This record gives sequence, C-alpha cells and structure tokens, in this order.
Amino acid sequence: MTLEVISYNTTYTWVQNRDSGSPNPVTAATLELEVWSQLSNTLLFSVPLTLVTSNDRYAEYTFTLPALEGDNHYNGMYNYMLYQDSGLVDQGSLKLIFSPGGGTGTQDYISNNENRQAVVYYDPAY
Repeated sequence: MTLEVISYNTTYTWVQNRDSGSPNPVTAATLELEVWSQLSNTLLFSVPLTLVTSNDRYAEYTFTLPALEGDNHYNGMYNYMLYQDSGLVDQGSLKLIFSPGGGTGTQDYISNNENRQAVVYYDPAY
C-alpha cells in the first residue's frame, strides 16, 4: 500500500480491503492507525480514523495527518497497524512518499576550481 503525503493536504483517505473474517460492517466508535518505522521500530505517528463508508469488501476512513517535525526525510517503508476498539484488525507494510520529501542530510560539493584550469608542471617549448 502506498500513501503519498502532499505538503498542502492535511486530510487523507485510507481504504482497507476486507476479508470474509472481518466484522461486517465496521461500526466501531474507536478506530486508530499507527505507523511504525521498519528500520528503528519507533512510532512515526498515530492518528484516529473517521469511518466514511463500509461494506463486505472494503472500509473507507479519513484522517488528519499531524505535522511531522522539521524538514526531515521520511520517505520509505513503514509498518502500519489498524486498531478497532483497541483490538488489532489489520497490519502490513506501507510505503510513504512525502512531496516535497525533505532534506537527506547531504551537502552540495562546491569546487575550488570552477573554471577547470589545469595545473601545468612541465611545458616544453618546441
């Protein structure tokens, strides 16, 4: 699953595919989405979900993404967990794409020889 986070949006839609073993329909008062880093196993964000519609094939939710700190580079693979009334309903992998993506912590290299002048050690005079 991929979630593209665009800088001017604050509200997003989450659609969960449902299997035959899922409660039908979803009517829970408390729905929560947690996104965890696969690398450091730390919580990136946890948001409450608002149910939009539900049937035997899918459930659609909306949520407001919190402002993440700084201009960090959050693009990557994460694990998500969907809770309904404090019970785990769904989990899996999530690819986050932030637009703009933020800095990567690298600095541009600025040469001290921008004109590409070669150093001549020996120039025979013919």
